Amino acid sequence: PTFAYSLTSMGEALFPRAYAGVLGDALEIVRDQRGIEGVLDVFRKQWAALTEGGRARMASLALEERTDRLAELRTSQGYMAEAARIRPGESVIREHNCAIREVAQRFPEVCAAEAHFFAEVLVASVEREAHILSGCKACEYRVHLPAAPRRGDCWTPRLAEEQA
Repeated sequence: PTFAYSLTSMGEALFPRAYAGVLGDALEIVRDQRGIEGVLDVFRKQWAALTEGGRARMASLALEERTDRLAELRTSQGYMAEAARIRPGESVIREHNCAIREVAQRFPEVCAAEAHFFAEVLVASVEREAHILSGCKACEYRVHLPAAPRRGDCWTPRLAEEQA
């Protein structure tokens, strides 16, 4: 038998998160000087540095392998992530912990930017289906390959809601 556990907010408070106040204050200064785009640029640059050099390798992998690798990366960052295959060409990534929860509460735009980052690094469509900040037990992202482009069409990775 398998047991599934999740933390209450009191349990979450036991994990050290001393960074949140300092990082949030620093991002407030960035927002005051450069707007929310400045804040998002900080995260985009950090994500780009994490994936630099690995994009070509990722693109050569099957979708399931790409989502596994991204989940491993996110786990190493404290997100307790896992990837699961739903069907060929479709997977899900679940993050059971938000390593930047307090920052995300102050700057919810970061969560949308995270989904864009996932789409870019996975070269796939990404839809967030569950969100810790909305009271869910995990952030859950459905990842799938886009329909094959018609002749002459180009496809760039982006959130599924933008493709509608």
